[in-house]
Amino acid sequence: MAYFMGVDVGTTNIAVLVVDIRSGMVKAVSIVANDSEVTDEKGKILGRSEWDAEKATELTLQAMARTASKINSQKIRAIGVT
Repeated sequence: MAYFMGVDVGTTNIAVLVVDIRSGMVKAVSIVANDSEVTDEKGKILGRSEWDAEKATELTLQAMARTASKINSQKIRAIGVT
């Protein structure tokens, strides 16, 4: 059995899931709120969007670790990030 891990770093949530390559069954999922936006009110009015990259990275790594802890992580063969 081998797994793929998918990571979606969205502006609202960061979602991570692990899927069995052969069956397509979802084996584990973690979703965390992405609260790394640092845009001030003036910036929002001007249509800007600013994010703390270090915080977003840390949240993503935490979600990945949490998801991997739910399965045998040595079976992960690939990771896709969007």
